[in-house]
Amino acid sequence: MGIGSAIAEKDLGDRKTTMEEFTKGLKDTRHGDNGTYTTPDGSQYHGQWRWGAKHGVGRFQWSDGSKYEGEWSDNRQHGEGRFVWADGNEYNGSWQQDLRHGWGVFVEDGHVLSLDNSVGHNVYQSLWPL
Repeated sequence: MGIGSAIAEKDLGDRKTTMEEFTKGLKDTRHGDNGTYTTPDGSQYHGQWRWGAKHGVGRFQWSDGSKYEGEWSDNRQHGEGRFVWADGNEYNGSWQQDLRHGWGVFVEDGHVLSLDNSVGHNVYQSLWPL
């Protein structure tokens, strides 16, 4: 399957974007190059690319105001990163293929939760107000 022909969807709540939107017109992008791509709905990625895929360090902001800043691998949030939802809640920690994975800190409604996602579900370690 060539770059730009994938139709897989990334789903984070009600924000869906096809892989085609990210890779269209980026066939000649080299690894490590910084660049910006804006989708038709106004979402935007700025960061490193590898052969038309988000790869390395970058920032993606959805049109609803949610954003992810951190490491990417083949168009997926992978490594260390911070996701902030439009309502201000946030997760800062490890990611694996678009999923929270490993240790991280989740801030929700003014409370900080330290959690371990490595066992396949959230294990809350502590809770304290900001």
